[in-house]
Amino acid sequence: MAFDRYSSLSKAVLVVGLVGLAMLPVGALGAKFGLWHFGRGFQLLYTGTYVSAALAVLGIALIAFALRAGRKDAALPAGIGVGAAIVALAVAGGQYRLTTTVPPINDITTDIGDPPAFAAMELRGGEPLEYDPAKSERQQRGYPHIETERSALAPAEALERAVAAARQLGWDVVASGAQGQDLTVEAVATTFWFGFIDDVVVRIRADDTGSLVDVRSASRVGRSDLGANANRIDAFLERFRE
Repeated sequence: MAFDRYSSLSKAVLVVGLVGLAMLPVGALGAKFGLWHFGRGFQLLYTGTYVSAALAVLGIALIAFALRAGRKDAALPAGIGVGAAIVALAVAGGQYRLTTTVPPINDITTDIGDPPAFAAMELRGGEPLEYDPAKSERQQRGYPHIETERSALAPAEALERAVAAARQLGWDVVASGAQGQDLTVEAVATTFWFGFIDDVVVRIRADDTGSLVDVRSASRVGRSDLGANANRIDAFLERFRE
């Protein structure tokens, strides 16, 4: 009887631990591919986290009892389940840490005094995107390194390189060319997890030594981007310099 009890509980911990871990990517990818709203995806993520937390405690207790009873065979499946739960908690903890370490903004630009404007407003359903000056102070505190890129390239050459860099990063370039006195590139970037759609604009202006390159990346939903837009600008400028 004891054999059946330990074996059954250990297998249950294994299965539930793997299910709890799987709920995190399933929730995110299901939202990305349109199986459900991203709100439901977050619910699955939170549920998987809570299940993993509870299972980690119960699983460790079960392992202790199994080892005390000399049942190493029953402890192994439970250990795998607890390991899966710990991985899920580590992932969720990393995301929570971001919410406490990055500024709660979702619109980042290299030029907070004169941010590049989005012209292809039909992409956002005609909704204008005005830059909120209140975000500038929080951006400066959180991302002091993000600033205008000075390039030795002529504006036309910088435009070609900007388009190439955007495409290499997997962005969907929707417009490029002259926009008044400036040259601009507008693109749409889709996040891997949840499939959130963010808008990006690159503005190029002539300078005495070549070009001034400014980038703006803004999320369409949410109040905080967990650093995604700043990371996107960093990745673009690094690729542009190459």
